[in-house]
Amino acid sequence: LDAARNELRAKFDNGVEYGHGKRTVSEVFRLDLDNWRTTKVVAEKRYVREFAVTEAGDKLAMITAVDDSVVKSEGGSRVDVWNAAENRVETTDGSWTKTAGSPYPWLGDLAWNPAGTKLAFCTIFDAYPAEVIVQEADGDAWKATRMKRPPGVHVRGYGSPLRWLSDNALGYLGEKAGYIDVYAYGTESKDVLGVPREGVVVYDFAPTPTGGAITLEGTGIAFPELHSRGPDGKKLTDLNPQTANWNLPYVKHVTWKAPDGSTVGGPLELPFGYSKESGKKLPLVVAIHGGPTTASYADLRFDPHNGRLYFAAKGYAVLCPNYRGSTGYGDKFTTDLVGNENDLDVKDILAGIEHLVKEGIADPDR
Repeated sequence: LDAARNELRAKFDNGVEYGHGKRTVSEVFRLDLDNWRTTKVVAEKRYVREFAVTEAGDKLAMITAVDDSVVKSEGGSRVDVWNAAENRVETTDGSWTKTAGSPYPWLGDLAWNPAGTKLAFCTIFDAYPAEVIVQEADGDAWKATRMKRPPGVHVRGYGSPLRWLSDNALGYLGEKAGYIDVYAYGTESKDVLGVPREGVVVYDFAPTPTGGAITLEGTGIAFPELHSRGPDGKKLTDLNPQTANWNLPYVKHVTWKAPDGSTVGGPLELPFGYSKESGKKLPLVVAIHGGPTTASYADLRFDPHNGRLYFAAKGYAVLCPNYRGSTGYGDKFTTDLVGNENDLDVKDILAGIEHLVKEGIADPDR
C-alpha cells in the first residue's frame, strides 16, 4: 500500500485529484418520435438516478444526487420536478426527513397519479422499515405526507413498485409474516383501503382499467403465475406445465419463541409427502437471508443462493428464519436489531433450530 501511495503522489501533485476524481452528472432530453429530434429539458449538473413522466407529459419527476457515487446516491438523494409550463426544476418538500428512521435513505419507484397532481416514491433505509412518501402539488410548492401502513405490515423489504389505482388510491406491495399482497392507500382518506389476503406471495402487479389488477403471485404449493384480481379473479397462465406431476416440496410459515419471549417466524420447506407423525426426523439446512432489512417468503421458489427447492427435493428440511431486523413483523421487530447485531439475530436463529428439534422434525445430530 505504501508503494502504491508513493507512486500516486509522484504522478499527481494534488492529492485531491486522485482521491476524488471527477463528478458524473446527467442531462435529460425529450425525443420527438415524429422527426426523431431531441430537445434538452434538464441540465442541472446533478446525477439523475431515476425519472418518471406524467401521462400528460407536462411534468418530469427525478431522483437526483450530486454525483453517481454510492455514498451520495444512497445517502444524499432528493426528488426534483421539472415543470414544462415554466421550464424550471423545483425540489419537492423534504420535511419528511426530519421524522424518518434515518435522514440519509435511498429513494426509488417514482410514480405519478393519472392527473399528474400527486407523486409517490419509496424511501429506503438499512435497519428501519421502508416508507412511502406522497408529494402533492400545493400552489407553487409541494407538500409531503407519509403513507399510513396497517399494523404489523411493512412496505416490501427494500421497497416496492408503486402503482396508482386511481387519482386518490396508491397501490403497493406490503408484507406480513412471510407473505406479500397488494395493499392500497387512500390519499384523501389518509387510510388503508381494502382487505389483503393471506398465504400468497405477490412479486409484482399492474392495475387494469376496470378497477382490478393483474398480479404475479405464488403460494407454498404452486409456482408463480399471473392472476386477475377482482370479482372474476382467476389464474391466467400455466407457466410451468412440466411440473404438473412433480413431487414438489411444501412451504409453510412457522413461528417460535426467542429467549426473550419475542415471537419469531420464517418459511419452512419440507420434502414432498413428509409428515412429522411418521416419526422420521430430517436433516436440517438453515438458510439465512441477507440485508438484514428484508425477509424470506413462504412460497415455492427456486433460490440456489439459499438452497430453496433442491435441498427439500433431496429429503432435507430447510428453515429460512426471519430473525430480528427482518421486515414483516412490526417496526419494533426490525429496529430491535440496532445495537444488538450478532446477538438477538443469532439467538432468534438458534431458537428456531431448537424449536424444530423439539417438534420432532429436525434431527439434532444432522
